[in-house]
Amino acid sequence: MSEINKNLSELKNAIREASYAEDQKQYEEAYHTVFRILDGFEENLKDQTFLEGNALTDSDREFYEILIRFDTVYYFRSGLNQKRISEYENLWDYARFLYSLPEFKSVTDPEKIKAEEYLKDPEYNPLKIIPSGPDLSGWDIPSKRVVS
Repeated sequence: MSEINKNLSELKNAIREASYAEDQKQYEEAYHTVFRILDGFEENLKDQTFLEGNALTDSDREFYEILIRFDTVYYFRSGLNQKRISEYENLWDYARFLYSLPEFKSVTDPEKIKAEEYLKDPEYNPLKIIPSGPDLSGWDIPSKRVVS
């Protein structure tokens, strides 16, 4: 397993652990793991277009699934509120770049994703309330990334 895939797996597990933590210690450990990994990906994407260089891979697709949900769901619902993806220069540019690609944009409906995430767990959201925000218009801001 590559280092990228190991980090993606650890990131998904940490998001899940923060979301369903049974005590403060478990939540805080997961919280710090999430942002340690995001900080690493932020640095990784500073000098390259995709996670593994200049070619789109399954790792990018997997990471996109996390990024598209982060500011609308995980930031609020999971208490992962240290920093939004939109506050990371490279992650935000990378996420918008992927979103601009037809293969991603054609299957991405941020409002539908948000609704699905908030409605999937009746114990967490028994009244089935879907938050109105945040503003999602930033996803259409052009990215600075180019494919070489």
